[in-house]
Amino acid sequence: MWASIASSNGFKNSKGMLEALDKEMTPSQIEKAQDLARECLKKNYKGCRTYQS
Repeated sequence: MWASIASSNGFKNSKGMLEALDKEMTPSQIEKAQDLARECLKKNYKGCRTYQS
């Protein structure tokens, strides 16, 4: 989630981080992280968590 947010905010090192994470995460984990990132941005980072069950 945080790597996706960093990428959307233009942090240049985030691209490599996202590529590394893509190799370690399942497609469903990636989708969940992207959903969490969008939700976090909508809430202006209020109440954002790194893990949801």
